[in-house]
Amino acid sequence: MNSRKWLRQTFLVLLPAFAMTLPSAADNFRGARPPLVIQGKTSEKRVRDTADQERRYLEEGKKYMESSVYQKAIECYTRVIGLNPTNEEAYTAREDAYLVTGQFGKAFDDECAAINLSQHYPFSYMHWTPRYDPETALNHINSAISKNPKDARAYAIRAMLNKWRPLAQTQYQRLIDDYSKAIELDPGNTNYRLQRAHAHVMEGYYDRALQDYNLILVEDDCNRAAYRGRFEVDVRQRNIAQAVDDAKMLVELDPTNSVAYAKLSIAYQMEGQPDEALGALNNILSEDPSDSASRLKRAYLYISRTEYDKALEDYAVILNRDPSDDTARLARISLNVRLGRGKDAIRDCDALSPKIDGVYWRARTNLDLKNFLAAIADCNTIIARSSSGPDAYYAYMTRAEANDKLGRYRAVIDDSSAALALTVCPNGHLHYLRSKAYGKIGDKNHQSQDALEAERLGYKPTAQ
Repeated sequence: MNSRKWLRQTFLVLLPAFAMTLPSAADNFRGARPPLVIQGKTSEKRVRDTADQERRYLEEGKKYMESSVYQKAIECYTRVIGLNPTNEEAYTAREDAYLVTGQFGKAFDDECAAINLSQHYPFSYMHWTPRYDPETALNHINSAISKNPKDARAYAIRAMLNKWRPLAQTQYQRLIDDYSKAIELDPGNTNYRLQRAHAHVMEGYYDRALQDYNLILVEDDCNRAAYRGRFEVDVRQRNIAQAVDDAKMLVELDPTNSVAYAKLSIAYQMEGQPDEALGALNNILSEDPSDSASRLKRAYLYISRTEYDKALEDYAVILNRDPSDDTARLARISLNVRLGRGKDAIRDCDALSPKIDGVYWRARTNLDLKNFLAAIADCNTIIARSSSGPDAYYAYMTRAEANDKLGRYRAVIDDSSAALALTVCPNGHLHYLRSKAYGKIGDKNHQSQDALEAERLGYKPTAQ
């Protein structure tokens, strides 16, 4: 029986690969730079040279920012944008420089452009810390609003500045109020409405967000940002048919955009059309075989179709390209355990990168493969290394499970008690194991106590 910990850890590791991207805002640029064409033929060398120049200017800009030579940094980022108007990183970096130098209007324009290009807004911005003092900037813009309360752009800029305050102080209702005022003063500005729609999504006001996205699409039925935003709301509200339609529109509007196909694959999976979902992923990989995220999603789909060999082939491609990809390796471990390929699973445990505790995963794998003594030996290694903290907690729990399978009930009681004493988290499974062990040795009083605690924590044992 796979343990709850194994399932939880595997789910958390694999979650980024299957996570759905969140919406971006005003969408006036394409998500990918088209190749340069000379007399009908692609000039690959010219594309490479341009990309090299972009990287060089970006690095120079970062050095100028670190040295507080902000105007030079702005010039470098402007050159990058001149070479490639779809470089999201350059807009974000230049926005930072504009904020530091008090050029809030230009910073707002760059924010709109960057959000417009981002496939992952708003999460791609939530942990960015600008270099400017938000309180000083807010005082400045508040003064401007008091002098001219009919300046729509000033309200939009204030919303932007509030967004960069510490997260504990950020309330999206503030943003909504300011964008609403900006819309009232300038109802034709799509950027303001898009920004408000995204704030509605972050605050959980999905119906209000849909109203804004729908209004935008009435005026501009080719606005990819509005479709992306509406797709996100579709997914959250389980409006599956609409999600499929919105994803199809994103593909139709930009057939070169892999993220659009990824959304389409997600929508098809939600709709219960695995063949169509697989086709969308195949389209991505035919254009870019190095897209590991899409290959990982395809492997997941193959597993759902019991096409295990194809899934293993995809994992092999990913790991041959990048042996340090722990997400793919953990997924392959899980699949090989399911298939009973113990040696392959253990080999992958030993090949995990240093940031993942390979000994722990080997213990879990040995447990699931019914190699109980080997699992106990691995747990002993972990506990000898550290008898406290999360590592020891999970090692004690795993050892308790292994001893339970071997009928060593007093050892189960000792290990369960040791894990619970570390109080890493409430665990009904451990109370259940200990209750079962107490029952085996005839201690009815403690058995009842642990059984009640397991029930209180909502634990329900699965069939063996």
